[in-house]
Amino acid sequence: MPNTTAIFVIILSLMVPLRNAMAEKLPNAFDCHFKQGGAWTHEDGKYLEEKVKELDLYIRNANAGAGNAMLKTDNGSAKLKHVAALDANHYLEVTVGGYLNITTIFDQSSKDGGYPAVHSRHFGVLGKPIISQYRGICRTAK
Repeated sequence: MPNTTAIFVIILSLMVPLRNAMAEKLPNAFDCHFKQGGAWTHEDGKYLEEKVKELDLYIRNANAGAGNAMLKTDNGSAKLKHVAALDANHYLEVTVGGYLNITTIFDQSSKDGGYPAVHSRHFGVLGKPIISQYRGICRTAK
């Protein structure tokens, strides 16, 4: 019986160039609109749901090879870590407070030319967890 670990390592090493080639095909700038979402706070041992407004994000200068990108919003900009997956690209923001915001844009474009996307925020205020997640579409920036 072949060594399972060795086979796994070989398969992974073959997938890395494929992943990088797929990431290079994606645009380097996106306009993202998140129409649906939810937010939750944690109080007294349970999560309470809160309503959220629609959200727009703009990802610029995405470079899978260098592993970075820029986030632009109505409130300012931030550096992003760009992580290419086999069929998606992840953009991670580490906030000043050390919390994470993660945007995933999937490679498969929808019928109207957009890319399905998810944006998640994991942060807290004065020790109170606040979690939000949005679903939407990103489009190639013009």
